[in-house]
Amino acid sequence: MQNLQANRLLQDKRVQRVVQLLAQISLTALILMIFIGGTEPVAVGLFPPPLDKIVHSLVYGLMLLLAILSFPNTRKLILFIAIVMVGMLDEIHQIYLPGRSAGLDDLSADILGCIIISLILKYSYKK
Repeated sequence: MQNLQANRLLQDKRVQRVVQLLAQISLTALILMIFIGGTEPVAVGLFPPPLDKIVHSLVYGLMLLLAILSFPNTRKLILFIAIVMVGMLDEIHQIYLPGRSAGLDDLSADILGCIIISLILKYSYKK
């Protein structure tokens, strides 16, 4: 019986590690897509307003979720701030890209996505 419990615990840890690794890879890929893919001419006007704000919220909410899965022992507030800082750096980066522009409206959409994910997780943990 103890051996069975030990095997389950080991499998759970393996599953957790695989999820963590996949989340880290996905988070890295998403950040690279934003900073490298965002420099491509096709990125200009890819999502017209107001759809662009929805995409910002979804992407940055997803980034926060991936960060939480990637670093489960890190305080969520620190991860929240880190993802918002990625959004800030992206907006600063866009100042220097032809056809792109930085905006507080985009950053606000990024923050809103992070807030929505934070609230969803907060209330889902309580249940």
